[in-house]
Amino acid sequence: MAIGRIVNEMARIASSALRHQERHVERVIEVLVPGPLGIVEHKFSHGELQSARAEVARAVERWKLGANRRSN
Repeated sequence: MAIGRIVNEMARIASSALRHQERHVERVIEVLVPGPLGIVEHKFSHGELQSARAEVARAVERWKLGANRRSN
């Protein structure tokens, strides 16, 4: 019975980690949808562009950290 609990707990942790990683991927996709970095017709301010680029960098960094943790 204890082995079953351990397996269930491991499955719950893995599922939680996967959902967490999916949220990071979704955030990267949201940031890359046409907006300050994707529309040429609209002129965004320098601050808007910097903010969008910083958000992309943070999202990619979180994704890389998650990928590195899973591979170790």
